Amino acid sequence: MLYASLYLASTLLLLAVLFAFEVQSTRETARQRNAGTLAWLQKEFESGGVNALRAAVARSIALPVPTRTYFRLASPEGRELISTLPAPIAAEGEEEISFATEDGASEGAALIRTIVLGEGYRLSAGRDVSRLVWTQWLFARASLFAFAGSLLLGTLVGAAMGWGIFQRIGAMNRLIEDITKGDLGQRLAVSRRGDELDQTAASFNRMLDMVQRLMGDLRHVTNNIAHDLRTPLMRLERKLEEISASTATGSREADLADEALAEANQILEIFNALLRIAQIEGGSASAIFETVDLSAVVRTIEDAYLPLAEEDGRQLFVETQ
Repeated sequence: MLYASLYLASTLLLLAVLFAFEVQSTRETARQRNAGTLAWLQKEFESGGVNALRAAVARSIALPVPTRTYFRLASPEGRELISTLPAPIAAEGEEEISFATEDGASEGAALIRTIVLGEGYRLSAGRDVSRLVWTQWLFARASLFAFAGSLLLGTLVGAAMGWGIFQRIGAMNRLIEDITKGDLGQRLAVSRRGDELDQTAASFNRMLDMVQRLMGDLRHVTNNIAHDLRTPLMRLERKLEEISASTATGSREADLADEALAEANQILEIFNALLRIAQIEGGSASAIFETVDLSAVVRTIEDAYLPLAEEDGRQLFVETQ
């Protein structure tokens, strides 16, 4: 919607600039021609008087010109000697008059300039600027069509862009869901457009690369620690077995050796579990996976914790399918 509004505003602004330029150009052209005509007629009056002026005006009226011209010559008493004006005007100066055309179907306009000659005669000359009225009508229609077209185009473009963006966001969300489930090897797709979504996807992929690298380093360190500690623990286990074997059965030393051996075995099991976890996270232990009956696991947990719950006066309910 924002792009459609900007497009509509730019279109209307362009039309307004063109309209203002056309109006200004038409008026300036008419103003210059009026000034030239009045200067010529004034020289005719100064050289030959009112009769020469009337003859010059008559010749001007008879001339075929592309733009219709208007003239008016009034005596000092205000009596019109010559007039082709379609509407009354003020006594002096420049003004724009409006009038109905000859067929009465449209409205016309003219830019008139009036000067005062010697002895009080008033001379008016003007040019038809009816194209300004037509330009205003054309601008109104063009603005309406531009608004309707821009609204339709903006709606279609916005719908297409929105559908494309929603599709890309949906695909990104689905892939992120897979990543959050532990599949850190996947990456968001990055197109050649290089827009904000692509930049976000690229940043997210770089973050995943860093996270995957850190987790790999962590697994590597954990694996190394477990291996390094497993060797001395195994040696400790063998030493304890030797001590237990060399000690008389039932003696205090034999019991302590057996207890220490049991603790060492438990520690070894913990480190073996850590190694298996590291192998599972690294994907190297998938070959030894097997199907596990979770119901049996839950029942085993129930058997282990049910006596504790009964001793505490609580009830433990387990339901499996």
